[in-house]
Amino acid sequence: MGLFGETDDELAERLKNERRAKLIELRDQTRNKIKDFENHFSEKCEEERTEMIENKKKQINDLRDETEEQLRKIEELISAENKGLLTQQDAILKQAEQALEQGALKLKENIAEIIKNWDLQGFEMDQKLEDQEGNLELARQKNQIDQIQGARENEQFRSEKVAEQESEDKSNFEEIRRQCKDNTEKELQLKKELEKKQKEGAKLEKKRQKKLMTCKISAHKTLNQIKQAEIESDSTNALHQGITDMKLIKNGIQGTLDQCYRYLVKNFEWDKEARDNAIKYFGDLSARLQSLAVHIVNMQQMISDIEDDAEREKREKEIEDINGNVSQSGSCIVTFSSQLVSGKTDWDEDRAIKFNDLMKKITSGSYAQQASNNRKLFDLDVVKEGEKCTENVKRGISRLDDLRVENRLTLTKLNEDQAKSNKQKLQDMEKNGQTEVEQRKNRVQKENES
Repeated sequence: MGLFGETDDELAERLKNERRAKLIELRDQTRNKIKDFENHFSEKCEEERTEMIENKKKQINDLRDETEEQLRKIEELISAENKGLLTQQDAILKQAEQALEQGALKLKENIAEIIKNWDLQGFEMDQKLEDQEGNLELARQKNQIDQIQGARENEQFRSEKVAEQESEDKSNFEEIRRQCKDNTEKELQLKKELEKKQKEGAKLEKKRQKKLMTCKISAHKTLNQIKQAEIESDSTNALHQGITDMKLIKNGIQGTLDQCYRYLVKNFEWDKEARDNAIKYFGDLSARLQSLAVHIVNMQQMISDIEDDAEREKREKEIEDINGNVSQSGSCIVTFSSQLVSGKTDWDEDRAIKFNDLMKKITSGSYAQQASNNRKLFDLDVVKEGEKCTENVKRGISRLDDLRVENRLTLTKLNEDQAKSNKQKLQDMEKNGQTEVEQRKNRVQKENES
């Protein structure tokens, strides 16, 4: 008899019922805790994922806006430089043309003055010839007696004077023509040099435009790299979410699997309620494995978008292994469920061991750690892309500064060379003109003295 007047069978039955009620209560509490944990973990993961995606998008947008702003400033600087270079080039060409026109005008004035002096000297020579002819006429009138005797000598003297005057006039004409020819050749030479300077300026402008185009292409490549990083960010976020979801499914499988393991123990006390519960738990486990199989299909699609061949092949092999384990474990569950429905509870020990190994492979793994590593790698890639973009922008600005200095030095040298050339040519022209005037004065002075 028991303590409360119960028989041993009644006491055993009551204790059995109390133990069963306690187990059911503990099972329900465990199930509720697992569900609460899954809900809390899912909400927390979703909030962290959303916050992380927003932060990364904001960082990428800020980086892209900063790059576009720097490109806009660079284009404004380039536009201002182009205007300044064109203005300087026009000023140099205009200055060279003005210097050439002034030199030509001054040369023409010198030639006109020389011709005027030659005309005046010719007029004076004509006056002298007329005076000499008058003197000859007076001498002829005074010496009529000696005219017949000295006619031949006088005629010879007159012929010599006329021939000398014609020779001098011819020499003066040749000198004027030679001077005009030299002036024309100098003017053509100045035009050729001016065209050469213009061609050199055009080559410099073409070279500068080529360097400018290289800077623009580099900037556009940087923007394309940023956009590619943004696309890879979306793909990485999707893969990260898929791995997180797989972790949640795995946790659910682990919770249901813990309930199923106790029915695989040897010498388990079976009754109708235990058999019904075992069928229910194995059915829940089968449903969770089917959910995992569906999620694996989605993961395979995400993994196929990975550009890195080695990483993609590694992930595909891992997913294929998990999928194979899920298929084999599903077959074991079907066998167990069929035996339970038919009332058989004698498990095949080898099949039970195989099922245990398969479930360990499925529920084990470092998916969360892999997701975290992928996120860290992506963050490093974003930082590297940002640093690379900033370095390209700095390099473009430095290249523009070098180009600006080079163009300024080239324009300064071109201006100095043009000024020196014009000054030297004008000095040569003035020197030649003064030399010719002095020679002409000396020749006229000698003729007057003779």
